[in-house]
Amino acid sequence: MIALRKVLVSFAAALLVLAVQLPAFGGEGGVQDRQYRSVVQDYGKPLGFRDAEGRITGFSVEVMDAVARRAGIRVRHTLVSGYADLVDAFSKGAAEVTPSNAVSPDRAKLFDFTTPYESIPLIIFVRADSSIQDLTRGLRVGAVRASAAVGYLKKIEGIHLELYPGYQEVVAALLEGRIDAFTASAERVKGMLKAQGIEDRVKAVGHPVGVVQRAVAVKKGDVALRNRLDAAVKELLASPEYGVLYERWFGQSE
Repeated sequence: MIALRKVLVSFAAALLVLAVQLPAFGGEGGVQDRQYRSVVQDYGKPLGFRDAEGRITGFSVEVMDAVARRAGIRVRHTLVSGYADLVDAFSKGAAEVTPSNAVSPDRAKLFDFTTPYESIPLIIFVRADSSIQDLTRGLRVGAVRASAAVGYLKKIEGIHLELYPGYQEVVAALLEGRIDAFTASAERVKGMLKAQGIEDRVKAVGHPVGVVQRAVAVKKGDVALRNRLDAAVKELLASPEYGVLYERWFGQSE
């Protein structure tokens, strides 16, 4: 009993030292009693979406929740339809964090990123009856404006790049024959096509044009929050929980 009491006392002392050392973020209350507002892009299943019960969920959401637990903070998620809405939320002071943001030089002007936790290939999509296998000179190629695909496509000589406000618009342009192909992450597009029942009208071809890394992001200049979350991301990546989350969302046949 005495030995157990000594262990408990030592453990409590260690916790006290840790609490003193942990930095506090913004406001008078510090990190433990602060709730951060998380903005989630509506990527669709499996990345980020609202389920049948009305809950905001998906791989990126569960990653953010796991990171928040490790960082000792609370987050409240809000779902927005696109990247422009996400940027607007940050600019208006309505958000402090987003769980899944593509790392790029342009976006680094607005956000500070943690260590990336996911690498996603950018795939070429064409109509199901198309013979196109690669992005060659003269093709009309679509992409979502401000997406990570744009930077890669601008490096391909001879194609005619067409930009659209969202994935719905770029898919519609492909099916209506206004473009010959478009590039996006497979997870983002396949989930949307399946939800709309049109997965048999579009196919993926060729080799990836690039790879986009996704990370948790905070408002540019919020170094303290970024560092706290970065440590938590690294801890999650080194744990079995990350593999469990990945398998749950990407290992499913549905």
